[in-house]
Amino acid sequence: MNVKADIIGKIKDALKISFDEALEFSGDETQSIEAVYLITVNAAKGVKELNQYFGCPYKIRLEHDIAAFGTACTFFPWV
Repeated sequence: MNVKADIIGKIKDALKISFDEALEFSGDETQSIEAVYLITVNAAKGVKELNQYFGCPYKIRLEHDIAAFGTACTFFPWV
């Protein structure tokens, strides 16, 4: 299992899904797409698929405090 590749793949999938959904929701391909929350939710759902069971190995938190998030995510073993 390549953690970095798996997560990047799920994020890429989330971007594609979000683009398609935003277009489907708006019905106008010329309209600017502002789908940040849609991307966030789809990325979270994609990463959830990598978990073996609830919250393991990835804890997924939406609407998490930015200061707490910043201090919790300072170590990336794959970088």
